[in-house]
Amino acid sequence: MCRKKYDLERIKKVKNEIKEGRLEDKSVEEKFRLDAEMREEAERFKKKVQQKAADSSLLGSNPLSSRGEASAYGQKTLNTIMHLDKIADKSAEEIGQIWREHHKDKDCISAVIPSNLYDRMEERFLKFPLFIYPLPREQGYEFMYAEFKDHKCYFTSLLHYQTRGENSPWSLAMKHFTELRDSKGIVLMVGEVDTNEMSVLDAQWVAYQVQMYYASEDDRREQILKTFNIFPDKFSHMTVVQELNAEIESGVMTGSLKENE
Repeated sequence: MCRKKYDLERIKKVKNEIKEGRLEDKSVEEKFRLDAEMREEAERFKKKVQQKAADSSLLGSNPLSSRGEASAYGQKTLNTIMHLDKIADKSAEEIGQIWREHHKDKDCISAVIPSNLYDRMEERFLKFPLFIYPLPREQGYEFMYAEFKDHKCYFTSLLHYQTRGENSPWSLAMKHFTELRDSKGIVLMVGEVDTNEMSVLDAQWVAYQVQMYYASEDDRREQILKTFNIFPDKFSHMTVVQELNAEIESGVMTGSLKENE
């Protein structure tokens, strides 16, 4: 509970600093210093995507957390979690409520995604599986890298990836369960959080940004995904920072996060 209170206070502080222009001034030196590193890392990602075998992954075939553990949801089916025979007669709304309630007090995030929306997301996951997400900190930003594959996504920090490559530990392990995609019109998402690496609220920030880019109908944001994956030499991390700042300034993002307290 104390951690959550600190995170909410941090959101308020960052939001105020953005509005007053102080966050940009305070971290501009760091942003320019990291820019060259970001382009280099993006290029490394592109080369690995081109070279990797169909069954391989940028974080290895079985990514582990900082505790040395695989994701608890990685190999599970939805039936092992919810017993599909017991929810067969329930509506999508009822199933969604059960799903959220099941994960409410765990170190994870969850969501219920309409199938038609997930169709768009999946199309972009396949075309642009790699991306980078900024997390506001008191001194600039921390960046998370992620790769989507087979309805899963593992997030790791830029610092870890720079030093450990494919052996980097995951901070957030996200999985989309598609078993009810046709029968109920929903896809259930859960994101397991390694609390040694990030808070649950940090995970919500990241998940919101996934929605910003992969679920949006905005062609401009799809173009940002394309630039990172296909033309990394033209990508600047300042683009995603500016997109995030715009969401925070609008109040949409912080309002969405508060709804998930």
